[in-house]
Amino acid sequence: MMLAIRQPQAYTGVIESETNSPESGLCLLCGLVGVLAAVLALAVLAKALFFVPHGPTVLSMDASCSLSRETCALTLPDGGRIEFVLGPRPVPLLSPLKLEVHISGSSARPLEVDFSGVSFPMAFNRAFLTPSGKGIYSAQTSLPICTSGRMTWQATVLLESGARQMLAPFRFETER
Repeated sequence: MMLAIRQPQAYTGVIESETNSPESGLCLLCGLVGVLAAVLALAVLAKALFFVPHGPTVLSMDASCSLSRETCALTLPDGGRIEFVLGPRPVPLLSPLKLEVHISGSSARPLEVDFSGVSFPMAFNRAFLTPSGKGIYSAQTSLPICTSGRMTWQATVLLESGARQMLAPFRFETER
């Protein structure tokens, strides 16, 4: 048996590649894995940006309007309009309260109205709206008595337009 000893070569600044060596196959595999990892990362990023549903759109509240005094309205993102009527006035506690939501110039549908205390947390209180015809939706509910004399409430109308969800906030006050 003969053993071959290879003589060291002087460095010439040129790297010779041996295409039949196991190291060259390993480097090719490393490059392929790197490309596949980059493609996977781009696919995950694209899905996160374009295909994952985002939360509902919260419309800007008209702070100058109070449902306890008047009908309040907001403009919807598609150019339509939502009007909210709450009655009777002044807004009673522990008594039937009539809600009406009017939609015009939009395909949005109001589904529910969620009532929450602004400065004092209250129990879950949600009214489900039913269509009354010609863009009018209505419901009845009542509000609990708050321990403080005066209470500021937020009534948030939950709307749906196709796959898009919107929240339209309105404020009002009650007194005990």
